[in-house]
Amino acid sequence: MKTKKSTLITIIVLLVIFLPLAIYGTYASHRGEVEVKNVNKDFYFNGFLYFYDESGKEKGRYECVSKDCGYVNTIIDDDEYNINYYEDGQEEKLAYSNNDFALIQDNAEIFVYSLKLNQRIVTFKAVKDYHAKVNGEAIIAQNEEGKWGVLMLPNMTTIIPYEYDFIGLANKLVDGKLDISTLIVKDANGWYLTNGNNVKKTTNITDPIVNYTDKYLLTNKNELYDYTGSLLNIPVAYQNIYLVGNYVVLINNNVVLVYDDIKKPYIGMDTISNYEKINFALDDKTLNIYLDGIIGSSIELNN
Repeated sequence: MKTKKSTLITIIVLLVIFLPLAIYGTYASHRGEVEVKNVNKDFYFNGFLYFYDESGKEKGRYECVSKDCGYVNTIIDDDEYNINYYEDGQEEKLAYSNNDFALIQDNAEIFVYSLKLNQRIVTFKAVKDYHAKVNGEAIIAQNEEGKWGVLMLPNMTTIIPYEYDFIGLANKLVDGKLDISTLIVKDANGWYLTNGNNVKKTTNITDPIVNYTDKYLLTNKNELYDYTGSLLNIPVAYQNIYLVGNYVVLINNNVVLVYDDIKKPYIGMDTISNYEKINFALDDKTLNIYLDGIIGSSIELNN
């Protein structure tokens, strides 16, 4: 009887010693799985998104709720209106973060996330991206009610309120970045230009604005307006109008005429061959015309 009692006491003592150790070991093992080091500094690792500064120091992380977690899948709806937008962007994904904010998509939801507060700041229905840098690190975003606005990500400042049915940028670069000082917008009253402070630059017109100069608006009907909304009379026959820089380019039966003022005589002329795709590039006072990717004409502008 005494032997059985001693054995029981021994078992109890061993349980008291080893059971807590077993529990702690299980906890430590589980905790170790969560804290596996992201030694390669991958963006997505072990269910988290990691954000680093330029020196490689971690700024913060976000815990994903789905496998569809990472950079934002963006849209471009400018084709619906034939907007002359920048089509040569090389950045495949919209990836943004600073010392506080990060733009994230998780489980088909798009939002700005605070790395300091570890919480969502604002949620979007869609984000537009031309796959190129934009002045001021601005994004064109659609809120959950379907209205478009513009947000400056570095300080989370809304420079264009969410009240538009469309916002777009024309194909105009400043120092290699898309110029956001002028935007093409549409609201219930029509189409017009606004500046980066949401101040109207032109009168509303009915048809979509596809491009502009400092005094003309070109619509998707191949018509030219001035900033007061007046339809302009074109002095010659034409098949197509293009705006290049601040010049108006008219093409009719492969004859090219270039104007800096549509009410005055043309300042450049040439004849080009047939083409399927045409592009233009300004080099000081020379207009270079590319036909199907090959230069087809260089017109000296005498103004």
